[in-house]
Amino acid sequence: MSTRASAPAPAVAIVQTATQMDSSDEAGKETVKDQMERILPANLDTQVLEIDSSATRASAPPSAVPQVQTGTQMGSSDEAGKESVKDQMERILRANLDIQVLEIVDTSGNCGSSYALAIVSKDFAGKMMLARHKLVNQMLKSQIEQLHAFSQKTLTPQQWEAEKKKSS
Repeated sequence: MSTRASAPAPAVAIVQTATQMDSSDEAGKETVKDQMERILPANLDTQVLEIDSSATRASAPPSAVPQVQTGTQMGSSDEAGKESVKDQMERILRANLDIQVLEIVDTSGNCGSSYALAIVSKDFAGKMMLARHKLVNQMLKSQIEQLHAFSQKTLTPQQWEAEKKKSS
């Protein structure tokens, strides 16, 4: 059994209320709120918030709802000039590896939550694929943590040339 260093923020389910959310529409049926509280795993630290469609704010303070970075924010630079995850990955890889070819493809439909990388570098010579992947994963640890999916293909220049010949 693994232990965590710190407790994660509670998961929050937000349920938009219907006009009769707290009362069942027919005798013996559960309300939407009751269903959500029953469905959410008891072992998770969860909180069900009711949002009345006529109200302007939730019944819990805004601090109870964690802020989430959207895929668009992750994949592209925002107005404040923050560097996108894609740009961060490229900058870090180019600073740490002697790269001949670097392809970074957004495989999430341009929302920035999933990337496939092809990296060609002399630095991979003499390293097994697992060692190459560990090296890249260490360099991009904080960026990978922000993504839904990440894949990589790491090749030496000789392997790259051989693959190009096979495909032509």
